[in-house]
Amino acid sequence: PAPEPALPPVPEPAPVEQERVQRDAPLPPTTRPVQEQEQRQRQPDQAELDRQRRIAELQRRREQAARERSMAAIELRYRLMPYLYTLAYENATRGLPLMRPLSFLDEKDPGLFVRDDAYLWGDALLVAPVTERRARRKKLDVPAGVYFDFHSGERIEGGRTVEMKLDPEHIPVLARAGHFVPMVPVHRHAGEYSSAELELRY
Repeated sequence: PAPEPALPPVPEPAPVEQERVQRDAPLPPTTRPVQEQEQRQRQPDQAELDRQRRIAELQRRREQAARERSMAAIELRYRLMPYLYTLAYENATRGLPLMRPLSFLDEKDPGLFVRDDAYLWGDALLVAPVTERRARRKKLDVPAGVYFDFHSGERIEGGRTVEMKLDPEHIPVLARAGHFVPMVPVHRHAGEYSSAELELRY
């Protein structure tokens, strides 16, 4: 008779102690602690970049505000061109300067000869520059007479010291009562100047 085929060997069961050791073995390390550490290392760089971004944004806003104020001043200059042309004509024909000391108001007042906090722009406008940083108010010895705030129209009696609240958009300019200040609409350049439409400030 033919021999019977051999049966496959039966695997021996793993030892209980070996299963327990394998079951209690520590899990393989994850990448989360490494990621958290990398994030902590990047935080100073990110904070610095955010700070630089805030500084750049603040600078951009300041530049934008300065640009808008400059444009407003340029537009005012173009609107005052009829008045400026008159001053240029007086300078050419009579030798009068465009920018005049306050002593032109009253040559008999010695105090006006030493004033350096204001000047006349022509004979109709008194300009008081702001030279102090972050100033909010300005005391001005207004010469005798009646004046009007060029921007707000407020009436100001002269011959006394006036404390003016400063507007960051412009410097104080006073218009002398009894004088005319001709103005024209805003235009882009001197080539577009036309006196066909005049606005009189008085």
